Amino acid sequence: ANMKVGNRLSLGFGVLVALLLIILAMGINRLGMLNDGLTEVVGDRWPKAVLANEVLDHINGIAINLRNMALADNREELHEQKERILEQRRKIGENLESLKKVINLPKGKEMLQAIFDTRAKYITGQERYIKLVEEGKLDEARAYLNSEVRPILPTYTEQIRGFVKFQGELMESSAKAAGEMYATAKTLMILLGLVAAILSVAIGALITRSLLKQLGGEPD
Repeated sequence: ANMKVGNRLSLGFGVLVALLLIILAMGINRLGMLNDGLTEVVGDRWPKAVLANEVLDHINGIAINLRNMALADNREELHEQKERILEQRRKIGENLESLKKVINLPKGKEMLQAIFDTRAKYITGQERYIKLVEEGKLDEARAYLNSEVRPILPTYTEQIRGFVKFQGELMESSAKAAGEMYATAKTLMILLGLVAAILSVAIGALITRSLLKQLGGEPD
């Protein structure tokens, strides 16, 4: 009741400004969290899935080249198929090493290590098969391919697919968390907006009433 008119008005507008700043800060904070979630999907989990899918493509390519080696008609074609195998093997190695550097979750590391272990066995089998083909022991090479090399392939590809699926589940989890975050932010901002509106009316009414009482009525 003893406050000056200027102080009353300053207090009223100050409260409104404070509420607006709270709403602004809340909005910026939630937008930042949504951006972080989107960055995690687009910049982290999706690229990992892409790298793993590329590995799967190269594995399938190697399987075709191994078969073609046994069907090669001359040394030149045999050498060409071998070079394709080595090139795709190199790309697989690069992709897996890239994944190794960015995988942080324990489950992801465990899955990746299993892939590395199976890959080592598959490469050993490839080398033995290629040597047999190059030595002209085609019957022995085909038998070895069917009995020792090919049985590894389903496990190898299934591990890669499992890793891709795991990354997909992480992306779905991030998307769900972003949706929940949006809903929470929307509710909070609506509530804060309603509180601000109610307080604006209440503070405006109190200031008007106190001023009129102090002045004894309208100035005119």
